[in-house]
Amino acid sequence: MSSERPNTLLAVLSCGPTTESWPIEVAWSSASEGIRTMLLQPASGWSLSSWDKGYEAKHKLPLEQLLSEGKPPIEACLVLNAALGGQTVGVLHPETDCVWLYKLYKAGHVEPNYRLVGVDGGDDGEVVRPAHMLEGLQEGEPRAQTG
Repeated sequence: MSSERPNTLLAVLSCGPTTESWPIEVAWSSASEGIRTMLLQPASGWSLSSWDKGYEAKHKLPLEQLLSEGKPPIEACLVLNAALGGQTVGVLHPETDCVWLYKLYKAGHVEPNYRLVGVDGGDDGEVVRPAHMLEGLQEGEPRAQTG
């Protein structure tokens, strides 16, 4: 049982709802650093046919923007490790965020150097970008889940 409360929160968006989907944006937040976001380029092994136009409209992130502004997986992993290294990081949706992070780190051939825990946070169903999720969580008092 863990009573550790994470000081940093993280959220990940994907290009669709299927297991073939992949991460497109990651955001993390802490009281000392504020909110940071990072767009992700698709890895060479990720199928562009998994791109869901409904998710594109919901998240307001066209594929072209990811291709031009996103970071390649290895660079994204190194940025995350530098920012989060050694921390216990809270995620609102561990069952999906962990899948997307696993895919990102596998594509980047990098091991994460931080630990994820689920947090309670009150998702209102209207959130479309990770930074908005983190803003909502910062206003509340997230608690590490036990189990």
